[in-house]
Amino acid sequence: MPKTSQREKNEEVDVLKPGRQLREAREAMRLTQQEVAAQMKLNLRVITSIDNDQFDKLPPSGYVRGYLRSYALLVKLDPQKVIENYNRMAVDSPALQPYASQPAQQAHSGDLLVRVATWAIVLVLVGLLVMWWQSHKEDTQNALGTLENMLQGQTVEAPPEPAAEPVPEAGQPAAGAEYNYPIIVHSEPEVTAARELEDSIPALTEGTEAALPEETPQIASEEPVAETVAAEIEPAPEASTEAGISETTPPTVVSDTARLYVRSPNESWIEILDSTGKKLFFNLAAPNRELDLEGIPPFKILIGNSSGVVVKYNQVDQDISAFSNEGVSRFSINQNGPYRPVVTPPQPSE
Repeated sequence: MPKTSQREKNEEVDVLKPGRQLREAREAMRLTQQEVAAQMKLNLRVITSIDNDQFDKLPPSGYVRGYLRSYALLVKLDPQKVIENYNRMAVDSPALQPYASQPAQQAHSGDLLVRVATWAIVLVLVGLLVMWWQSHKEDTQNALGTLENMLQGQTVEAPPEPAAEPVPEAGQPAAGAEYNYPIIVHSEPEVTAARELEDSIPALTEGTEAALPEETPQIASEEPVAETVAAEIEPAPEASTEAGISETTPPTVVSDTARLYVRSPNESWIEILDSTGKKLFFNLAAPNRELDLEGIPPFKILIGNSSGVVVKYNQVDQDISAFSNEGVSRFSINQNGPYRPVVTPPQPSE
């Protein structure tokens, strides 16, 4: 009798597993795992893990509860019962004990490895010191020898400078040069006549200068003609408006952004995109989490488990109850309030 009761209890627990419930409901609706993953916008691996009750391969329990709620709504099951089965299953499963790693053993100065490393460092330093002393030994000896020579008064003789060659005087041939000019010998009467001619040249010059009238060069001082051009710089005419046209001021730039406030009393999956496609929020929101966002309207909003959700557009409360379908609200919102976006069917290609 006890064995039978234990077996029935195990079967009852197996029947209450949330993954099995969801899988059977999905198969009854003839949906594949790929279709469910596409509609829930999740990875196929997540759906497979849920169907097999392999919740240890999924993110933390908060995310798993959101997955189960969306999955249950998709296959027409009660989300609360599925989540209760998951909570019961999580309580029954044994808690994982954290692994306490042993502290690493600290090295001591008496260890063999520490002593060997210390002696190796000392030997390397001694070797470097010896190499430095040998490299500077020759330089030290040369410096001492130079200093000793200076003290003894020994000087290094500079090499003799080459003797400068004498410059030949004008009319004399340079040393080593050979000339073959003909030597002209004047007779004594010719020399006497040349001297008399030289004596008569100054007297002739003085008489000629006395006969010439004194001409004082006069430099006509011409007054420079200064042509001054008075360049009058006329100031640029001020810009004036035409008659009947007044000056216009630049238009005031009005901000095209809006603020959106969302708060859900329950744990909900929330997706919010602005008109540019920017994801303002795309995650699982914890209970009573307040979202204060800013973007370019209109906003596209999807809220799972939307019961009791508060939505404000520019601090004005908005009623979204008309857009809720089985706990999921999907709508758009702008300054005129929430509305259901019109989906235009694709045009057939010609």
